[in-house]
Amino acid sequence: ATICTPKKPLCRKCPIVEECRAYRLGTQDSLPTASAKVKTIELERACWIPVHEGRYGIRQIPSGQWWEGMWEFPTEPDESDLESLLD
Repeated sequence: ATICTPKKPLCRKCPIVEECRAYRLGTQDSLPTASAKVKTIELERACWIPVHEGRYGIRQIPSGQWWEGMWEFPTEPDESDLESLLD
C-alpha cells in the first residue's frame, strides 16, 4: 500500500515488480485511472408492511427498476398516496 501508490509508485522497491503487468507495459504511472463520479439521487418513499395471519407481504422488484430482482415491502413514491390506500 505504501509502494504501489497511484501517483508515484516505487517500482524499484516492489517485491513483485517482475510480475507487474503495468510495469512491463510502462503504464504504472497512469494507474489507477479515476472512475467517473456517479451523481447521487435522493429518494423519499413511503412503505407499508401488510400483515395477514402472521405473514408479511413483500414484492419482488421488477426488471428494469433499481435493485431489480430483490425483495421489498410495498412502497409508494409519496406518502399521500399511501394515506389514500389506507382510507
